[in-house]
Amino acid sequence: ALLTPIMAQDEEEIQLHLQRADARQARGAYGEAISQLELVLEVAEEEPGESSTLIELYWRLIQLHRLRGDYAAADACIAEALALDHAGDSQNLQRSLARYHALRGQYPAAEAAYRRVLELSSSDVEAQVELGEILDLQGKKIEAARYLSGMLDLVYSKAELSALEYACAAKACRLLDLYS
Repeated sequence: ALLTPIMAQDEEEIQLHLQRADARQARGAYGEAISQLELVLEVAEEEPGESSTLIELYWRLIQLHRLRGDYAAADACIAEALALDHAGDSQNLQRSLARYHALRGQYPAAEAAYRRVLELSSSDVEAQVELGEILDLQGKKIEAARYLSGMLDLVYSKAELSALEYACAAKACRLLDLYS
């Protein structure tokens, strides 16, 4: 089906394209989802406003390109997003960058990006576990154990755990059991 251009002033149309992108991604039609997001990105780039909106769109595109295995396109989106993120304060972008580097086996770059995520939010349990995994893969077992233990202390100090926190705690416990 042909995609129709969207108008900048039509917020409903933009939301519709975002919903279409989500639906296409859910059924594994990553190329079609990318096309929908690129339409939204074109409009968003023309509108003055927050760069965080553009960074979020690029972050979604990076994920889709990564899922397709198109690392060259993901690299191009990362470069565009990083150019917009002058202060380096987009937590989602830094997390995406870390995961991207980890998938490519670029562990020192992944470690640096996870550390940036934790600078932005020291209570990010998901980033702490993922950093622990990256440190473990690099043979930095003591430092990995320190991050994982710290994450468990943070999580277990709460009265209630979210599903994400519970999953992260379980993963951290499994990793720490390997060190015993």
